[in-house]
Amino acid sequence: MDIDQTKTSKLTRGESYIGHIPASVIQGMLDDDHFVATSDFSRVTQADTLSICVPTPLDKARQPDLAAVRNTTESLVPHLRPGQLVILESTTYPGTTTEVVVPILEKSGLKIGEELFVGYSSHSKGRGC
Repeated sequence: MDIDQTKTSKLTRGESYIGHIPASVIQGMLDDDHFVATSDFSRVTQADTLSICVPTPLDKARQPDLAAVRNTTESLVPHLRPGQLVILESTTYPGTTTEVVVPILEKSGLKIGEELFVGYSSHSKGRGC
């Protein structure tokens, strides 16, 4: 899922805009029905696991700008259902998941840790989302 319809359109056509992923991989996943690119947040209900992987550029104070994390999490809230796992994968400081993401997810009315599950995945080898 991406808010940039240019990217989702390319992926839907089997094209890759991601340097290290060849178009043949994208096309293979499409052919096997293992991949759908969309900008339609209502499709969130169909996924068991949601990974938030958005840019977190540094601001003038050299702190991560969490606007994209907040906006994406807010966009998920109306479509969440019990049993889903939401993982923050964006590069940020420790505590972002519990201090920023969880309070937004709680607006869904789902009980965190019982109905909706939350995690954080750090990146290795300096690769971000």
